[in-house]
Amino acid sequence: MPKAKTTSSQTSVPTQSLVNGVSSSPVQIPGGSPNHGAQIAPKLEINAPFLLQYHPHRWTCMADREGKVHLVPCPAKLKIVDGVQGIYRDRNGNIQWRDARPQVEQFGYTIIPTTADPVVGNYLRRTPVKGGFHHHTVWATAHAGANYFTTDVAAYAAFWGRLFEAGTIPLPPRHVFERMAEDLRPKILRAASRAQMDASLAAELKALQRQEAALIAALEKYEDAPIVQSDIVEI
Repeated sequence: MPKAKTTSSQTSVPTQSLVNGVSSSPVQIPGGSPNHGAQIAPKLEINAPFLLQYHPHRWTCMADREGKVHLVPCPAKLKIVDGVQGIYRDRNGNIQWRDARPQVEQFGYTIIPTTADPVVGNYLRRTPVKGGFHHHTVWATAHAGANYFTTDVAAYAAFWGRLFEAGTIPLPPRHVFERMAEDLRPKILRAASRAQMDASLAAELKALQRQEAALIAALEKYEDAPIVQSDIVEI
């Protein structure tokens, strides 16, 4: 009895193909399967660890993912570098920064320790980048291959709110927001004029108006700072 003819379910790869009359052959390079686990480091620069420095006159407006505007401090950073601004290493090799306080406090700044807020714990983070680490706050998220962060604005604003409630830092004087509102008003007028000519610019106007609303709310919340007394000068 003749044997049944067997067929293969696999399709053979042609050893040669003819394209426009030119013969080509496949080239195989051994090396295993593709590495799908490769990670691209963020394109951020190496920097020193730091402590946030709060100043009652330095504020800004930031919008969260839902579009709500938050008034938040705009802190400076005290770089933790041995031998700079009174920062040093003790005999055990530990960084000491408290001697830097008099230098920054004379300019109105308050140093915020990394563990000042028990809810956050430690606000300082570091992310591996090419050649070392980039230090940033817990509210900033780095992205592979990118040179920017995304910020959790709502959580960032809540952090500062808790520090104010705890009395860790002084409240801002009312005149700071009055000045911010004065500076914002011409921008709103220009944006309104542009939006009348181009409807696509309406989003810019609405964003500025939300900032103005946040400033008006702050003016109702904070009190005037004590007036600095001045003397009459006769010449």
